[in-house]
Amino acid sequence: MHSLKQHTRILCLLLVYLNMLTVLTGCTPLTIVRMLRMLKTGNPVFVGDSTAVDFTLSGHRILVPVHINGSDRDFTFFLDTCGSTIIDLSVAGELNIKRGGEIRLNDDSPAFLSKKKVNVRLGDFEVTDLRILMLDLHIFNHSSDLEIHGFLGSDFLRHFRVTFDYMDKRLVLAQSKTDTTKPSIPQDRNGSSVSDAELNFGVSPANAEVYRIPITKRYPLHWPIVQCRLDRRKDVELYLDTGSPYTIVAPVSLIEN
Repeated sequence: MHSLKQHTRILCLLLVYLNMLTVLTGCTPLTIVRMLRMLKTGNPVFVGDSTAVDFTLSGHRILVPVHINGSDRDFTFFLDTCGSTIIDLSVAGELNIKRGGEIRLNDDSPAFLSKKKVNVRLGDFEVTDLRILMLDLHIFNHSSDLEIHGFLGSDFLRHFRVTFDYMDKRLVLAQSKTDTTKPSIPQDRNGSSVSDAELNFGVSPANAEVYRIPITKRYPLHWPIVQCRLDRRKDVELYLDTGSPYTIVAPVSLIEN
């Protein structure tokens, strides 16, 4: 009975995710299922225990140098914790990556699944046999002075323990399991919790306080979810999305309430 209830709950969650993604992307449910299957592809290849990569920032968004299929060229990718790995159609043509099935996005622009799986490397770590999306990214290049070649998504990142160091602009990938240190809230000399304004997130200097936040990654998306408090009075779960151009995106009903 317990197993049946568990499977029923999982099925309901999958249907909720499917409906949510259909609304957000404008894709058909069948297309969404095909895209979700991409999240299960890829095999990590490690060189050592960890690898560090310097990144640049475009506003608050992270840009990293990525290598595709053993190419010596550095391609500039946005790092997107709430998305799939995407490359520009021109880059796919340059690397002779053939188009597979076509997908129509919510703005009716065409996207394509790679016909064959590709290898994606960041620093010294690589994920092989990764199925990726290909689409025209000219809108990003026309709206800024940057030449963006793609997005590095959670289908790549999920294979590693990832550390973002915004202060030193460094990204670290490690093959060890997630740090099991219990989340802790720093306290001042009087034993009171430090306010949000005084907290330092990520890797901090030795003399700075560290605020550890547990991250949830739910099947099937595996996008990072954090518990937040809006306006100091409402607790909500939000996706931690490094690819979003906005600080926070929420339903109007939530903001009004």
